[in-house]
Amino acid sequence: YSRDVTGALEREIETVVGIDASKFQALNSAYFVPNIVAPLVAGAFAQRFGATRVLVAMQAVAAVGHLVFGLGGQMKSYGALLAGRII
Repeated sequence: YSRDVTGALEREIETVVGIDASKFQALNSAYFVPNIVAPLVAGAFAQRFGATRVLVAMQAVAAVGHLVFGLGGQMKSYGALLAGRII
């Protein structure tokens, strides 16, 4: 869902924040790049600390990312949008 919602709002985000299509696509790329490494790290952490703890921690990190992205939209800050997608 969090990947798709920005796609549905592409024009609105570009207009409100004042970015072009290439910067918008960079937001999508920033979302996918951490997901290359995150499953490997999360798996190792789950074996060491327990799956439930890691799941809760990862969901908390995701919630922070969504919050930062949302605030970035309110502040019309491309940097905050990008940081939220990376988180």
